[in-house]
Amino acid sequence: MSTDALRSAEALTSTDALRSAEALTSTDALALRSAEALTSTDALALRSAEALTSTDALRSAEALTSTDALRSA
Repeated sequence: MSTDALRSAEALTSTDALRSAEALTSTDALALRSAEALTSTDALALRSAEALTSTDALRSAEALTSTDALRSA
């Protein structure tokens, strides 16, 4: 009886430890996916900012060129 109770306690402890490890692994995987999603979002935001900067620079250059051409004329 004492041996059975001990085996039962060991089995429960082992199962609990396994469930805990699985939960942590699952949580870590979710955290990693979240970090990857944030990184991906940051990369998209950076590309968007670069596109806007590039567009602004182009518009500014075109405006200056157009103004210079008008002054020259």
